[in-house]
Amino acid sequence: MHYHMVVNFVQTTPIYGPRLKTMRVQHMLTKAGNLAKNQFEVYDDKGRHFLSYGSHIATVTNGGTVKLFIPYWDMYSQTTNFYLLQFLNERSIVDIREKVEGGEYLQC
Repeated sequence: MHYHMVVNFVQTTPIYGPRLKTMRVQHMLTKAGNLAKNQFEVYDDKGRHFLSYGSHIATVTNGGTVKLFIPYWDMYSQTTNFYLLQFLNERSIVDIREKVEGGEYLQC
Protein backbone atom coordinates (compact mmCIF):
# COMPACT_ATOMS: atom_id res chain seq x y z
CA MET A 1 0.00 0.00 0.00
CA HIS A 2 1.28 3.45 -0.89
CA TYR A 3 0.68 6.47 1.27
CA HIS A 4 0.89 9.93 -0.20
CA MET A 5 1.45 13.30 1.37
CA VAL A 6 -0.95 16.05 0.39
CA VAL A 7 1.14 18.96 -0.86
CA ASN A 8 -1.54 21.30 -2.08
CA PHE A 9 -5.24 21.67 -1.46
CA VAL A 10 -7.20 24.07 -3.61
CA GLN A 11 -10.87 24.98 -3.54
CA THR A 12 -12.37 27.29 -6.11
CA THR A 13 -15.85 28.42 -7.04
CA PRO A 14 -16.25 28.08 -10.81
CA ILE A 15 -17.56 31.02 -12.81
CA TYR A 16 -20.22 28.84 -14.42
CA GLY A 17 -21.96 27.83 -11.22
CA PRO A 18 -22.08 27.83 -7.43
CA ARG A 19 -20.76 24.26 -7.04
CA LEU A 20 -17.50 24.11 -5.08
CA LYS A 21 -14.72 22.28 -6.93
CA THR A 22 -11.89 20.61 -5.05
CA MET A 23 -8.45 19.67 -6.32
CA ARG A 24 -5.81 17.75 -4.41
CA VAL A 25 -2.18 17.31 -5.49
CA GLN A 26 0.08 14.62 -4.02
CA HIS A 27 3.69 13.67 -4.55
CA MET A 28 4.22 10.10 -5.69
CA LEU A 29 6.71 7.97 -3.75
CA THR A 30 10.17 6.78 -4.74
CA LYS A 31 11.28 3.14 -4.31
CA ALA A 32 12.74 4.18 -0.95
CA GLY A 33 9.42 5.68 0.16
CA ASN A 34 10.48 9.31 -0.19
CA LEU A 35 8.52 12.01 -1.98
CA ALA A 36 9.29 12.07 -5.71
CA LYS A 37 10.26 15.61 -6.74
CA ASN A 38 8.61 15.88 -10.17
CA GLN A 39 5.95 13.15 -10.05
CA PHE A 40 2.43 14.03 -8.97
CA GLU A 41 -1.06 12.62 -8.72
CA VAL A 42 -3.80 15.21 -9.07
CA TYR A 43 -7.35 14.49 -7.96
CA ASP A 44 -10.27 16.58 -9.17
CA ASP A 45 -13.93 16.25 -10.14
CA LYS A 46 -12.95 14.50 -13.42
CA GLY A 47 -10.76 11.79 -11.89
CA ARG A 48 -7.14 11.05 -11.03
CA HIS A 49 -4.28 12.41 -13.15
CA PHE A 50 -0.57 11.63 -13.39
CA LEU A 51 1.82 14.49 -14.11
CA SER A 52 5.55 14.01 -14.66
CA TYR A 53 7.94 16.95 -15.00
CA GLY A 54 4.94 19.19 -15.69
CA SER A 55 3.55 16.99 -18.51
CA HIS A 56 0.12 15.36 -18.31
CA ILE A 57 0.86 11.64 -18.81
CA ALA A 58 -2.34 9.79 -17.90
CA THR A 59 -5.82 10.10 -16.43
CA VAL A 60 -8.14 7.60 -14.81
CA THR A 61 -11.62 9.09 -15.04
CA ASN A 62 -14.19 8.72 -12.30
CA GLY A 63 -15.85 6.14 -14.56
CA GLY A 64 -12.64 4.08 -14.68
CA THR A 65 -11.56 4.95 -18.24
CA VAL A 66 -7.77 5.11 -18.61
CA LYS A 67 -6.50 7.81 -20.97
CA LEU A 68 -2.81 7.95 -21.95
CA PHE A 69 -1.47 11.12 -23.52
CA ILE A 70 0.76 10.93 -26.59
CA PRO A 71 3.76 11.16 -26.78
CA TYR A 72 4.45 11.23 -23.05
CA TRP A 73 3.18 7.87 -21.83
CA ASP A 74 5.27 5.65 -24.12
CA MET A 75 8.96 5.75 -23.13
CA TYR A 76 9.09 9.47 -22.40
CA SER A 77 11.75 8.61 -19.83
CA GLN A 78 12.59 5.68 -17.56
CA THR A 79 11.58 7.76 -14.57
CA THR A 80 8.20 8.66 -16.06
CA ASN A 81 7.59 5.03 -17.00
CA PHE A 82 8.42 3.89 -13.46
CA TYR A 83 5.80 6.24 -12.00
CA LEU A 84 3.27 5.51 -14.76
CA LEU A 85 3.45 1.83 -13.82
CA GLN A 86 2.92 2.81 -10.19
CA PHE A 87 0.00 5.10 -11.11
CA LEU A 88 -1.75 2.40 -13.17
CA ASN A 89 -0.70 -0.46 -10.88
CA GLU A 90 0.87 -2.28 -13.85
CA ARG A 91 3.93 -4.55 -13.99
CA SER A 92 5.50 -3.42 -17.27
CA ILE A 93 5.19 -1.00 -20.15
CA VAL A 94 4.54 -4.05 -22.36
CA ASP A 95 1.36 -4.74 -20.37
CA ILE A 96 0.24 -1.14 -20.91
CA ARG A 97 0.95 -1.34 -24.65
CA GLU A 98 -1.13 -4.54 -24.88
CA LYS A 99 -4.03 -2.81 -23.16
CA VAL A 100 -3.75 0.10 -25.59
CA GLU A 101 -3.74 -2.29 -28.56
CA GLY A 102 -6.71 -4.17 -27.08
CA GLY A 103 -8.67 -0.96 -26.55
CA GLU A 104 -8.76 -1.23 -22.76
CA TYR A 105 -6.65 1.94 -22.43
CA LEU A 106 -7.24 4.95 -24.71
CA GLN A 107 -4.56 7.12 -26.33
CA CYS A 108 -5.26 10.84 -26.56
